Amino acid sequence: MNEMPDTSSERSYDDRARLATLLDHLFETRLSPRGRPYSLTEVSAGTGGKLTVSYLSALRKGKVAAPSADRVQALANFFGVRATYFTGQDSLAESVVPHDDDDELRHALTQPLVRLMATRAGRLGPAEQALILRLMDDAHALATGRSARLPRIDTLPTDEGERNLKERHSDE
Repeated sequence: MNEMPDTSSERSYDDRARLATLLDHLFETRLSPRGRPYSLTEVSAGTGGKLTVSYLSALRKGKVAAPSADRVQALANFFGVRATYFTGQDSLAESVVPHDDDDELRHALTQPLVRLMATRAGRLGPAEQALILRLMDDAHALATGRSARLPRIDTLPTDEGERNLKERHSDE
C-alpha cells in the first residue's frame, strides 16, 4: 500500500512561521510615537487586553497554530492593517488601512521642502527621526509664540541610532 505523507503538520508549521514573520515585520516597521518598536506590553494594552503578553510572545515565536479571527482582527486594528495581511493574501502596502490624514499627507508632499525633509528623514534611524520630530515641534511652538518644551539630553532615546548620531557629531 502506497501512503501519502501527512503534510498537515508541515502546513501548520508553515502557517505559524508565516504569521510570526508577518507579525515581526509589523513590530519592526510600525513604530510607536516615541520612534521605537512597540513592546509586547504596549500591544497588549492597545488591543484592550484581548492579546496577553505571553500570547503575543507565542505568536512571534511561531508557537500558535491558528489564532482566532477576533485576535487577528485585534492585531490588525492595532497596527493599522487589514486582517488579510496576516493570511498572506495582501502585501503590507495593499493591506494598510487608510487614515483620515492621508489627504493632508498627500497635500504636504506636494511641497518641495516637505518632500526633501521626508526623503532625508527616511535615511535616519528611529532615534534620529524622533529627535527631529521634537525639534520640529519646538520650532513650531517658538514660531507661534508658545513656549517650546526643549528636550533634556537624558530624556532622548538611547539606541543604536542615537549613538551613531553622537559619533557623527563628535567627528565634526
